Amino acid sequence: MPVGIRATLPDLILAFSNSLDFAVPGYPNHHKMVAYLSFKIAEEMELPQEEKISLLTASLIHDAGLLSKEERGKPPLTDPRAPGIHRHGLFVYLLLKDGILNFFSQIEVDPHLLVLSEELRRQGFTSQMASIILYHHISWKDTKNPAENYILRSIMKFTAEEVPFSSFILHLSDMVYFLVDHNRFILHQSEEIRSKVKELAGKIIPTEVVEAFLKVSSRENIWLELMSPRLGLILRNSFPLPVDVFETRDVLLLSQLMCDFLDFKSFFTANHSRGVSETAEVLGKSFDFSEEELFMIKIAGYLHDLGKLAIPIEILEKQDKLNEHEFQLMKAHAFYTYEVLSDIKGFETIRDWAALHHERLDGSGYPFHLKDKDIPLGARIMAVADVFSALREKRPYRKVLEKNAIAEILQKQGEEGKLDKKVVSKLISQYEEIDSRFLDVQFTSFYRYQNLWSNIINILAPRA
Repeated sequence: MPVGIRATLPDLILAFSNSLDFAVPGYPNHHKMVAYLSFKIAEEMELPQEEKISLLTASLIHDAGLLSKEERGKPPLTDPRAPGIHRHGLFVYLLLKDGILNFFSQIEVDPHLLVLSEELRRQGFTSQMASIILYHHISWKDTKNPAENYILRSIMKFTAEEVPFSSFILHLSDMVYFLVDHNRFILHQSEEIRSKVKELAGKIIPTEVVEAFLKVSSRENIWLELMSPRLGLILRNSFPLPVDVFETRDVLLLSQLMCDFLDFKSFFTANHSRGVSETAEVLGKSFDFSEEELFMIKIAGYLHDLGKLAIPIEILEKQDKLNEHEFQLMKAHAFYTYEVLSDIKGFETIRDWAALHHERLDGSGYPFHLKDKDIPLGARIMAVADVFSALREKRPYRKVLEKNAIAEILQKQGEEGKLDKKVVSKLISQYEEIDSRFLDVQFTSFYRYQNLWSNIINILAPRA
């Protein structure tokens, strides 16, 4: 397996965290601020290094479940007794567990739950991370008698997971975030926030966590760093050294997980990115891509629509054709993909192949309006794979198209100088193989999507 795809967990996780903050406008730097506070509290409490890093990693993606159709666009909930508050944590937990099992089954490695490389574990990507997120809205007093809380009882029965102590640190940091008024200077409100946090001790949050927060937050630098534009860099430097370059397998796994969080927010997108990735890989082989390039095109396929996290769900699922205003908003997603992936060192080629999938050879594409010679072959393959996948999928505004209709549309766009005619020709000549692999991915993805939401509904259903 090639090792030339270079990336680190801090870069990948922070890039994903940045994309998550696109998804819920009005809550600036939510994940990074919560992660910073969580890590500082953990340091004050002198938690073991592995636990601190798992907490940091968990905090950076803790609200990824808000991307789902049922959650996206709603203000994050902070009341631990509010109906539905545990749904997004459960979504993240189940998707992480299922995604990792699915990945290992693909590469024919023993699919033992969350058995990852040593580097992934060292950088905090562990089963504990998933459990921290699962319980990050649990009240401390509810854990004293879980039998009286049917949701907690049901989650613990289904997952066989105890509540990690770090979940309460994440919970407190999350609550502090929503006490901050972003329109006021932070030091003018820090004492008010500290006073409100004191009231949580021994009730919603364990007393020792509150005490650690109060000690940490007595220092002005903590509040000023919390609001610093350099917060991302501060967090990156919090990961343990040395920060090793990942093997390709680990990069591929994390890219698939990011893809799942993106696609599984909607029934209509539940298999899109994986379908694009599968199609692009077959096309790459037909152009004699090296093994390393094939891994890169797969990863680019998984991440090509990452910028859609910033697009309102009502636009993504609109039943009719987008109007001009809506289409302008939709166009931004390719640029956001470019921005997010630019933060990952070593991802320059993957970024270009992924983010340029709406560029067209005649310059009519977006967002950069590149022309023929400026669009790399990987991006041309991605463009054709994206159009094919979109036509082969059911969408809110039309049914699935079959081979003849798809071939006609692709060939027309090739003749018009929009898509690369050589790539279109390769797809049509291998249509049966590509379509078979695409349908296999579609079936698996829809099954996983439906199973995920079925489990969530069953776990959280009120009990008599």
